[in-house]
Amino acid sequence: MITQLSIQGFKSFGPCVSTRLGALNFVVGANASGKSNLLSALRFIQTAITTNVEQALGELGGKTEVWNKVQRQRKEAKHLEIAFTTSPIGSYVGADGKTREIVTSSYSLKVELPFENERCAIVGEHLQASLKLDDGTAERFQFHRTRKRLAITDPSDPRFVRETKIDVPDMEVSRTVVNGGHYSRPALLFREFVQSWTFFDFDAAVGREPSREADSPLLGRKGENLATVLHKMETHGDGAELRTIIDSLRGVVPGFEKLTTVSLPFEAKRGFQIREEKLKSPLNPLSASDGTIRLLLLLVAACWSAKRAKLVCIEEPENGLHPFLAKQLVEILRRASSERQFLVTTHNPFFLDHLTPEEVLMCDRHDGFTTIRHAADVEEIDGFKKHYSLGQLWTQGLLGGVP
Repeated sequence: MITQLSIQGFKSFGPCVSTRLGALNFVVGANASGKSNLLSALRFIQTAITTNVEQALGELGGKTEVWNKVQRQRKEAKHLEIAFTTSPIGSYVGADGKTREIVTSSYSLKVELPFENERCAIVGEHLQASLKLDDGTAERFQFHRTRKRLAITDPSDPRFVRETKIDVPDMEVSRTVVNGGHYSRPALLFREFVQSWTFFDFDAAVGREPSREADSPLLGRKGENLATVLHKMETHGDGAELRTIIDSLRGVVPGFEKLTTVSLPFEAKRGFQIREEKLKSPLNPLSASDGTIRLLLLLVAACWSAKRAKLVCIEEPENGLHPFLAKQLVEILRRASSERQFLVTTHNPFFLDHLTPEEVLMCDRHDGFTTIRHAADVEEIDGFKKHYSLGQLWTQGLLGGVP
């Protein structure tokens, strides 16, 4: 789980903004306050670590779209830096045969974005991991990389027990060390942790579409492959996750009875059908409401996808849903957050009514830059809560992050 996140020079983030994160996090704020940019920063660092920085920039529209709008006016190279710390992320067996657990880790990536057409370059990358052995002893793995040099200390590898310095080839200027620049077990385990992050911005029209059969389907960012994932849930184990989803839908969607998947007689694709009470024939997804499809996507993300990801990020889950479903959705996400971390953006004050102040992050813009703070850090929050709900406090402007 990410416990602390810092962002500097990325999109609407100017001077360093740092925030702590828990298992369940809802981010609120006005339009253009920077909520989505918070998730974009995590997508950027994920792509940078699993491919390279140039690919990460390309997915966001290029360096001019990543530059802070205030800073982009200056005709000079810009720098962005993203850093985060984690709680335990797993264990591994070192070259010496001993098992080590990564108790905590911290990572930072600093990238230079030239004003002209030169290649972007990594000018700073640091990973530090606190290790605990089976016998209770503690060790530390770390590397520090500049544009040209890498210094690494790895107590589990006899080659690097003492700090060793290695030259970084020019061809690796935009490739992170974590992505194979050095094949140390802690770095690889850390890469697997980041690679598992999942991002959703659901579109009901996409969720309705048939999808191709696959052995290990993944729910896409917009809702792609929903039918194939549902089929996997039907045939996987005892089907407990699918029963949980169906029971949840029965509780909030009038007349809903069950859903099933069907093999379509063309292009080896699979679709799904919804059955309602008092109807003899099942409904095609095109006949279901946007709210029903979006709720189905959210439930699949929480009950299925979250078990395969360390971090699940969801953009504005309230779109198309009745506001009074907020309580049920928060309860579903809170249960799922016992195993996985969630980061959710929203404009819906009803969500806040069922959250604790520590679970609410507020985005604001000051002098063109995004700021973030927890509702728990607002002075007199305990006194305010005696008279108003968090949702009421937010809409009245008493928390910041004014909607």
